[in-house]
Amino acid sequence: MVARWVLAGLAVLVIAWTAVLLRDLEVGRDAVDARDAGGLESARFLDPSVYWDQIRAGVLLINGDPDAAAAQAEAVIRSEPDNIAAWSLLRVATRRSDPRRSVQATRALKRLNPLTAP
Repeated sequence: MVARWVLAGLAVLVIAWTAVLLRDLEVGRDAVDARDAGGLESARFLDPSVYWDQIRAGVLLINGDPDAAAAQAEAVIRSEPDNIAAWSLLRVATRRSDPRRSVQATRALKRLNPLTAP
């Protein structure tokens, strides 16, 4: 009987977590459509991944703030050093402001994916 209650409790937790992540997805999509980098912070609610952080870096870059985009990409890279999307964003974001860092990002991309030349 206890096992059933534990299983039921776990099922409720999984359903609640799924509902939160679906809400995050909807909030995130709306923020991306509006190019609202601040709104993407709400999409991170209880989401342990760096997905929304890298999306935020892309939105900042599109909005014409390459320094903030680079800082956000750097944060993602510190968390996930092999994140190709973050390195790509960093390469583009630092192309004019920090060419040396952009070259480092290009090297990292070649290391992570040697069959494609960025």
